[in-house]
Amino acid sequence: FANILPQLNVGTFIHFHDVFDRFEYPTEWLMQGRGWNEQYFLRVFLQYNSSFRIKLFTPHMITRYGDWFRERMPDCFRNTGGHIWIERVG
Repeated sequence: FANILPQLNVGTFIHFHDVFDRFEYPTEWLMQGRGWNEQYFLRVFLQYNSSFRIKLFTPHMITRYGDWFRERMPDCFRNTGGHIWIERVG
């Protein structure tokens, strides 16, 4: 993270998977030992970092617009893990 992301060209899109809303793993995952540290580092990395912008954060969208997703894209609720896309902007 700290070595590679800052070297990316402006305009580069980066994808991370298994990123949850509020950047917290579900309790069930933690009890199963499925908590990795990438999500927590990504949260810290993005805070106060004007060189990267979140372009799409599916867990946040599903939380905020749950009714819309239930009606139009119900399969989004089958897998609670999500995706985040960020872009290098500066």
